[in-house]
Amino acid sequence: MQKNTISAAEVARGLAGRAPELVRELLPNGRKMGNEWVCGSLAGEPGRSLSVRLNGGKAGVWSDFSSTESGDALDVVACVLFGCDRKAAYRWGLSWLGYGGSAPEVEQRRQVDRQRAAEREREEAEERQRKIGRARALFGSAARLHPDDPVVAYLAGRGIRLSPERFPASIRYHEAVWCHERDRFLNAMVGAILSLSGELIGVHITYLEWRDGGWKKARLQTAKRMMGSFSGGFIPLARGDSGRQLRAIEPTEELIIGEGVETCLSVAVCCPEYRVLCACSLYNMGRVVLPDAVGRVLLLADNDEGNAAAQAAFRKAVAAWKQKGVRVREARAPVGKDFNDTLAALGAS
Repeated sequence: MQKNTISAAEVARGLAGRAPELVRELLPNGRKMGNEWVCGSLAGEPGRSLSVRLNGGKAGVWSDFSSTESGDALDVVACVLFGCDRKAAYRWGLSWLGYGGSAPEVEQRRQVDRQRAAEREREEAEERQRKIGRARALFGSAARLHPDDPVVAYLAGRGIRLSPERFPASIRYHEAVWCHERDRFLNAMVGAILSLSGELIGVHITYLEWRDGGWKKARLQTAKRMMGSFSGGFIPLARGDSGRQLRAIEPTEELIIGEGVETCLSVAVCCPEYRVLCACSLYNMGRVVLPDAVGRVLLLADNDEGNAAAQAAFRKAVAAWKQKGVRVREARAPVGKDFNDTLAALGAS
């Protein structure tokens, strides 16, 4: 390869370095939300299913949550302009980035792109640490569960009746978490998202409000959100009969991984012999980082009939664990949408 030959990876990095400009040109119907450009899909219609990172180490990376597809900045060009033809997108990218000069000019351009990439990665790392710091501060200021607090009442209203000796240390009550949608502080259930090493890397927040004579999930467009980081992490909710720390798990122990806090706590109440972890999202269910000794997992599936994207994401999680050589079993709620619905139905019967 000649020195002035530009690789597809270099073009992708160059496009990522100018992601804010790129998305405004290719997806003009989108809008900026934080560090992302959001729209309906790569077809460009308004909406929120597709997001493209604008800055940091993942600039240019896009994800379509309706189809579970993702890619880099070159893929954005390919799919928007050329029917997913990366070769045509590569040629367009060369021209758009100004890589048409002499060898010295090309090398200078490369150096600029390398500097931009390094700066993006540094900014991404710094921003991640700031977010984790805020998450740790929030969880540190929350109160451990008490039989009379709103979180315990909220869970009981969902059929999840926890005895004090089984209160998860990873779940706390906070009386004042800022809610942008309401533009004020709200009560909240706060869950600690941990890494395999036991470090708190994020928090899962469920906003609560007093309504109709009891504590319930707040009526919001987004009643749950996460702060900090969550990829690969989990909320530990129960240790099961073994009582061991996760790092000391035996290969014969089967642990349960589910998507939501209430679903996982429902199973923990009904099956106290099991170790239960909450992945916080379907996307993360196959990405949870566990000890190499883990040999068996039971994955909890919601009844997502008619939701092709959710079904595909669950199959992807199952495949990810099997690829690691782990024995996988699947459990689907026999009543309602999830296991919390099943628990509520059992309580009413």
